[in-house]
Amino acid sequence: FWTKTTGASGECYRIVDTPQGEGIHGIQIPIFGPLGLEGAMSLGGTRIDASVTARLALSMVAGAAFSTVRRLLDGPSEKIAIRLSEREREVLSWTAAGRRQVDIAAILGL
Repeated sequence: FWTKTTGASGECYRIVDTPQGEGIHGIQIPIFGPLGLEGAMSLGGTRIDASVTARLALSMVAGAAFSTVRRLLDGPSEKIAIRLSEREREVLSWTAAGRRQVDIAAILGL
C-alpha cells in the first residue's frame, strides 16, 4: 500500500503497511504474464479496503484491464510460443501421476 500526503515541501508518497488517515491511499498491483513481470497498475482513493478479498478482486480486475489495454495498444500480434523445459515436463508428469510436492522434490533431488 502507499499513502500520498501534501505538506509544505509538496506531495510525498510513502509505502505503508495499512492505509489510514487523511490523504490519498492506494495499492500497487504487479501484473504477471507468460514471461514474468510485465507491468503494474496503481489504484488509489480516499478510502482503501485492505481486506484479502478486496485485494484479490482488485488483482483480477487490474490484470484484465492491463491485458485489455495492452491488446488494444499493441494490435494484432503473433502468439508467443512457450515451450516447457524437460524438467518442467518431468514435474508435470509426476504431478499428473498424483505425486505430492514433497515426493517430487525428493525424486528430483531438491
